[in-house]
This record gives sequence, C-alpha cells and structure tokens, in this order.
Amino acid sequence: MRGWVRALQEWAKWLVGESPLPGQRARLVLAGTVLVVAVVVAAAVVVGTQGSTGSPAAVPTTEVPHTVAPTTAPPAGATTTTTTTRPVASSTTTTTVPQSTTTLPRRTRRTGSGKAGGTRTTSTTTATTPTTTTTTTTTTNTAPDASTGSSVPPAPTALTVVSGTGWSQISWRPPASSTPVTGYDVFVGTHPGAEGTTPANGAAPIVVTDYNVLHLDPGQTYYFTVRALSARGASAPSTEVSNAPGYRGIGSLAIPVVSLAPTPDGLGYWLVNSAGQVSTHGDAVDHGSVSELHLAAPIVQIVASRHGGGYWLVGTDGGVFAFGDARFFGSRAGHPNNAPIVGLVPTVDGAGYWLVGSDGGVFAFGDARFLGSTGSIAVQAPVVGMAVDPATGGYWLVTNDGQVFGFDTPVYGSPPVLDAPVIGIEATADGGGYWEVATDGGVFAYGDARFRGSPAGAVLNAPIAGLSPGLMIGGYWLVAGDGGVFTYGTPFFGAG
Repeated sequence: MRGWVRALQEWAKWLVGESPLPGQRARLVLAGTVLVVAVVVAAAVVVGTQGSTGSPAAVPTTEVPHTVAPTTAPPAGATTTTTTTRPVASSTTTTTVPQSTTTLPRRTRRTGSGKAGGTRTTSTTTATTPTTTTTTTTTTNTAPDASTGSSVPPAPTALTVVSGTGWSQISWRPPASSTPVTGYDVFVGTHPGAEGTTPANGAAPIVVTDYNVLHLDPGQTYYFTVRALSARGASAPSTEVSNAPGYRGIGSLAIPVVSLAPTPDGLGYWLVNSAGQVSTHGDAVDHGSVSELHLAAPIVQIVASRHGGGYWLVGTDGGVFAFGDARFFGSRAGHPNNAPIVGLVPTVDGAGYWLVGSDGGVFAFGDARFLGSTGSIAVQAPVVGMAVDPATGGYWLVTNDGQVFGFDTPVYGSPPVLDAPVIGIEATADGGGYWEVATDGGVFAYGDARFRGSPAGAVLNAPIAGLSPGLMIGGYWLVAGDGGVFTYGTPFFGAG
C-alpha cells in the first residue's frame, strides 16, 4: 500500500512540475490502478442495467380498428346491419350517460334524387347507463325502376319541318313519359290527315329526334306525323306538319275554339273550346278538362298557371275549374252576376286571380287586390278583357271599342279607329306595354309591346278569338274560332 501511495505521489509531483518523470516502478503502479478502476466501472454499469424494472416514459397506444361490414353491396331489397364498436379501454370511444335510459329521436334522411332508386337510411342510437355507444345503421337499397311502363308513350311534340328540293327534314321533341321510348316512325302523306301506314324509315326505328325524308316530288305538298315506339306499342300520331308554307295543321277540337294559353317556356300551348275540351301542342301536358261535365255555362278562357304545371278554365257564369298545380281560390258560380264573366287573370305570384265581367265588374280571389272597376265610369262599350301589370300589380280593362282603363297602372294608348271589335288585351313581360287584338286579326301595340304582324286584311275562315304573348321568346300567337293558329315570332305546334 505504501509503495502504491508513494508511486501516486511521484506522479502528482510530476504533474505539477516538481520532479522528473517517475521511474519504471511508478509507471507499473499507475497502469495497474487504471486497469482496476476500469474493471470496477464496467461491473457497476452491468449490475445497474440488470436491476432496472422501469418502462419508457411514453408508449404509443394503437387503437383497435373498427369492425367494418363487407364491402360487397347487398342485393336489391335486402336489409343489412352494420355494427361499429370502439375499444372499451379507450377514453375517446366510451360515452357515459346519466343513470336514466335515454333514446335519441329517430331521424330519417333520404339520399339520392328522390326518384325511384334512391336510398333511405334510418339511424337509431340508444344509450343506457354507463356503457359504450353502439350505433346500428340499417340500409335498405331500392332498385331503380326498370319497368317498361304500363302504357304506350304519348306522342312526340314540337314538330318542325325544313324542306328543300326533293327532301324534307322532320324534327321533334321526345314525349315526357315514364315509358321508355325505343325509337320513332315517320309517316308521310299527300293529303291532310291521310298519312300512309308504312313508315318512311322502313322497318328500322329512328333512334334520334330528326329524320330526312328523301325522294319527294318537287312541287308536291306533303304532310308528316311521327309516332313514338316502346315495348308496349306505338303512340298516337303527333300533330301534323307539312312542307306547305303557312300550313296550320289538322285540329281535333270541335268549334268554336275560344282561347289559347302558352306554356311558360313558349315551347307549346293549350287550346280550349267552349265545351271545355282541351288539346295540347308542343310541350304542353294534358291535365284534364270539363268536356264530359254538364256545364251551366260555356267556357270562355284557358289560363296557364305560373309554372305551367296546370291551368284554369273559366266559364261565362264565373265558374272556375283548376287543373294540375293551378289552385282554386273561389268563383262566381252560383252567384247572381250582373253580366257574363269574360276572363280570368292570375296575380303575378299565382296565389290568386281576378274575374272580370262584361259590365266591368271585378272580383278578387286569393291574394288578388281589388283596385277598382268601371262600375262608376261611363263606358260606351262592354268590357272584353283584362291584363295585369307585373311591375305595379295593377291591371287594365279594355272595352270592345279599344278603350283602355288603368287601375294602379299607366295607360299607354288605345286605337282611334277600328275596323272590327277588340276582343282582348295582353301585357308585356315587364308591364311596360300591352297589345290589343280585334276579331279581324288586327293587332295594336302600345308602350314597349312590339308589333310582329297580323292577319288583318286577309280572308279568315273564322274570327280571331284571342292573342297570347310568348313572354320568354318574344312574339305572340293568335287563335281563331275554328282552331286556326297564327304565329308571329313564335313557333307553330299545331292547330286546335
């Protein structure tokens, strides 16, 4: 021990510079000391590692994956149940509720378009004292309606014809129908209403909505109809069209035809006769008629609803008949009227209407406001029509001598001289003007109403019964008592 101490002292003096480098003996002692210290330190590290029982400060927790139902879609009409359960040990997936049992309200949510083939999903969650929450979702798949329909489709609509030397191109619109259309046949004839029974397209149906009829004799007048085809059979023939300039088509209504009402998009119209029979043309849809009823008075007018999903018919006794989405707000039927009713005019929002009598009496229903009448005004002729001003909500009355009376709306003018009585008035889309029409086809435009033409001066088979503007497309139609339709800036879809 003394030798070891002496050797360390020699090394200490050498380190501070008080003695020379120690001898061989002191060097051996230092080497042995360093070796012993290294062994002791290594042994201490090994012993410390084997005696530790601690865990890492933080260990990531892997959440148990959700149980997911098979991804294979169930067959149509089947009911599947998918249960999703989160691990009980995870605080993020355990829901504790009060001691009382609570059942959450049932919620039903419809996905898809709402048509056949949509999916109705119903979710109900029930939580009870304390537990994990399990949500069960029951999904019923409704297969799309693949039926072929229960009847033949309606006839194609909106026929047009463009002709050249030896050919005519016929175009049409598909019918609105739940019955799938598989094709079309075009029929050709040389006399009105006498098309042949063999399709011009032969045995192969047309799968588009136009067809070129070739090898026609130049100078010959031809007439065309189209039928829609389905697995259930062929539709009725469409409205007839012709390559003859100005051809009006064959009508189906018994005369007299009294009124025409265009659809809102201007791509069709309804016609009605005094018996209440309605014919459809273009994209107009039949919503019903009163032709099979015993009417107390003749029908005088047909008026389309705001969105074109229906119409009103009005009789001279003030009876109102509502079809489709047109709403009934009341009528004068059964009430004593001082004069026949000559028309019905809906309010701008379609939630009401006025009836007007030939004595100028005005009757308001729904949200229509009574703004006045000609009852207290000395008029020289009977009132024959009424029109609403979309800008002010007021209205005009017109007499058969063309005089116009405005109620909460400005008057833009009236004709000074007439060759025939005026039978109606119609307003422009913005209320900045109006048209008057006479029984000889004369059209008088005032304010921002544009004159597009008239048959005045021509020989008519029957008097004009009314004018109807195509507010979305411009122009107007005139209808005659024999069902003839005259178009000015508007398309022709057939006569009554």
